[in-house]
Amino acid sequence: MHREKLEEQKDILRQIAEASDSIRRKHRMIKLGKENVEHAMSEVFKPVVTLLQKLVNVSQTEHNTIKDKIRDEIKDEIKDNVGMNDTFETTNESFNTLKNDSTIGEISDIQDDDNDDDDDDDDDDGDDGHKNDEDLPVNRNDSMQRYLNMLLPRQNKQLSTVYGVRKLSKKKLVVGDSPISFEGDQIHIGDTSYPKTNGLIELVFRKIPNEAHVTQDDLNNYKNIIIRTNAYKKYYEPDGDIRRSKSFKFKNVITKQWYGQRYYTTLHDRS
Repeated sequence: MHREKLEEQKDILRQIAEASDSIRRKHRMIKLGKENVEHAMSEVFKPVVTLLQKLVNVSQTEHNTIKDKIRDEIKDEIKDNVGMNDTFETTNESFNTLKNDSTIGEISDIQDDDNDDDDDDDDDDGDDGHKNDEDLPVNRNDSMQRYLNMLLPRQNKQLSTVYGVRKLSKKKLVVGDSPISFEGDQIHIGDTSYPKTNGLIELVFRKIPNEAHVTQDDLNNYKNIIIRTNAYKKYYEPDGDIRRSKSFKFKNVITKQWYGQRYYTTLHDRS
């Protein structure tokens, strides 16, 4: 009985070995057949594939050549027309500026001593806001409106922007380096408030204030304003040099009222 089982197991092992050999042979045949087929296909289509590859190479070369040629032409065209483009852009910007000037009105806070005797330095901040009446921070019926209207381009001949009010941006007025606003009977400049008198308004707005409205208290308050806001210094910087001017206000209001050179010394000591 034991011998029969042993023979049966040997027979099973032999069958397994034969099956394994058969599988290996079939695998080799399939692999060889696949390789033969691939080789045969390669030989059959080789002429066509070679021609197609040459065509692709030629097309790519021509494509690159054309791209380079077009790029060079574009560069040359840009180079030739750069002057024209710059002129066009400049003209377009100028046109837009003129258009804005004529429709909503814009003023510049930069004063030129040759055209305006209010300043010897071109250090005022530029205005990036629109200048129509709607920007002004008071009611149209307020008595201040006629002074605020001086900020408009056709009415700013008497406006003192260096030692007084100027428009820094939309709905923002400043004196020196500090914002200014008007509320009731008060003028707020920075963190300090002053009585809104006719004389002080004349001093902070006009190049040539109406002396009939100006009192000594107004002069004292105005002096305090230009000291606190650094309006008397170049670029309105606390450590800036003293601003020297040929303007009427500087000669006849500031220097004259505060004793010339001693005024410079006082300002310098208190700054």
